Amino acid sequence: MPLKNTEGLKSFFIVQSAELAEVKASAASIPRKITLLDQVESQELKDCIRDSIAFKIHGIYTALESIFQNVAKELDGYIPSGETWHFQLLSQMGRKINDRDQVISQETGHLLNELRSFRHFIRNDYGAELNISRVIELAAIAENALNKFSIDWECFQKNCFDNKNPASGESN
Repeated sequence: MPLKNTEGLKSFFIVQSAELAEVKASAASIPRKITLLDQVESQELKDCIRDSIAFKIHGIYTALESIFQNVAKELDGYIPSGETWHFQLLSQMGRKINDRDQVISQETGHLLNELRSFRHFIRNDYGAELNISRVIELAAIAENALNKFSIDWECFQKNCFDNKNPASGESN
């Protein structure tokens, strides 16, 4: 495993936490866009706002999945492959792997799985008409998932430094 010391682990978490902060900043625009949906009369403009919200939801999941890939690579030494790798990676983050604690709770995993499915839909159903009420529902799920992931991430970091971490080879 590439992370062999506490400094490497600290650097890893700094980079991943910065990515999480960027995701949160980007997601902060979603409630304003939802409010705009009620204020706009033009269906064409409503569709543009809906699509923008859907793109933000897609971005939230994609960014978190990138963090998961980095955890899998740097701490687990294994990134799933094959047709179902996205689902396998999410499942991997919900399990303890060797001496690594689970990264996400079961509840967070369930919420993120809904976002993963939506991400797949967005990427593979070209030209599909998005239902505004479903996008708004998914926006609430994304906000909840992001909040829960943030809590899980803090706990995961703390556990990595509080416990003897095999990735660092040191005890604190």
